[in-house]
Amino acid sequence: MVSSSFPDFYHNDDKESFAFETCRERWPKILNDCIDDIKLALSKDQKYDASQADQIIDGFNSLIKNMANGDKLTDFPPEIITLIPNLQSFNDSLAKFATEGEKLTWLTAPWLFTECYLYRRIDALIKLQPSWKDFDIFEDKKQKSFQSTAPAVYELAKRYQSLHQESFSSGEKLNDQALKSLFKEFIDVCLWGNKIDLSLLANKSQDEVHAGQTAEKRIEAEKNIISNDTNQVWDYLVKLDQGRTHAKRMDFVLDNSGFETFTDLIFSLFLLDAQITETVVIHCKTRPWMVSDTMIKDIDILLDDLVDQSFFPESGAALQFIHSKLETYIKQGNIKLTDSEFWTIDLDYWHIDGGDASQLASSLYGDLIKSDLIFIKGDLNYRKTTADRKWDKTTPFVNAIGALSSNGLKIVSLRTCKADVCVGLPRGLDEKLSEEWHKSTGEIGGLWCSSGNWAVISFSEGNAK
Repeated sequence: MVSSSFPDFYHNDDKESFAFETCRERWPKILNDCIDDIKLALSKDQKYDASQADQIIDGFNSLIKNMANGDKLTDFPPEIITLIPNLQSFNDSLAKFATEGEKLTWLTAPWLFTECYLYRRIDALIKLQPSWKDFDIFEDKKQKSFQSTAPAVYELAKRYQSLHQESFSSGEKLNDQALKSLFKEFIDVCLWGNKIDLSLLANKSQDEVHAGQTAEKRIEAEKNIISNDTNQVWDYLVKLDQGRTHAKRMDFVLDNSGFETFTDLIFSLFLLDAQITETVVIHCKTRPWMVSDTMIKDIDILLDDLVDQSFFPESGAALQFIHSKLETYIKQGNIKLTDSEFWTIDLDYWHIDGGDASQLASSLYGDLIKSDLIFIKGDLNYRKTTADRKWDKTTPFVNAIGALSSNGLKIVSLRTCKADVCVGLPRGLDEKLSEEWHKSTGEIGGLWCSSGNWAVISFSEGNAK
């Protein structure tokens, strides 16, 4: 239930929503995988305390039981709030939801809130144990996934090295038509890099997951961008270029680590080498999150991986070139890495506003307002951008993003569809895709939107009236 004129949230007890399967099948599997990862780390490294590991595993098993029983979501206790103060946001939201009549159990509560709550429960159980507090429970999965994308990494690295030699080595700026063509290609590469989402891999083979990452597949997949504001984004950049030589700053709010982050970094190289911007600011998570999300240390690891032949056996001149370019831009300050606790609390992105009561949100807004363009990557970020509400899918993007539509932030959402919420579609398309999905799979038609087979590129200039 909601007490506003906005549509309701997606809930875990909606049988026509991907939430229904998520909380009953995916989340318990993720927790069981976490138990295996704790045991594996304990067997490999003596710095981890076994009795503390038992407490973490007991906590994970309790969460699995809570889910199976449909137990009530409980507040984070005072001792955890003392250790991690921003968790108070979850307790405040639970109290607010209760006043609005929400059924706050694992199997009935709002989906987006519960998913964020789960990953902070996982994190808190680990942070409470001194020898484990810095352990990234998802790092092994992130590394294995990145290593498995080696063919796509090699292809993209070689392609960018060749492009750089042909187009950027002279230092001269390309003409507008060539820049636009390349911009559209790289934004598509950046978009489909999002198909690597480890929290969704429970029922997919590695071949299925990585099928969208070669040039041929990317071109084939372009027809599946069902709402595409790329031209509007380019027109905005052209307008921005009038009166000055180029944009000063662009930002990326990252989603998944590994290959997707690699595509984000390649796109960043293009934006810098093509003189479209002079600074790229990359926003990471502060803690392990949603299985595969990127922390600053994951980028450090990625850079090492690129030149490690035990990791990428065919690592050669192209990966050395990419590594060198990235290291140079980072050292010069053209690429800046940052993180914020805001990205891993429960609040949606409507709170990123200068007047919001949340100190984390208002501080983040004060930084982002300095950006000329913010690329917001991935499915969870899209859900938070739209507040994960049941918008009619023909709703214009700017009508579904709250304060973000008018608070001056220039945002581009790059999202492959892996959850129910989606806006900006032409009339009749949702019905067509639903019918086709039901006929081809036998599943509920609306689940086309959580399959990862379609994508959107949505733009807001932040100046809606």
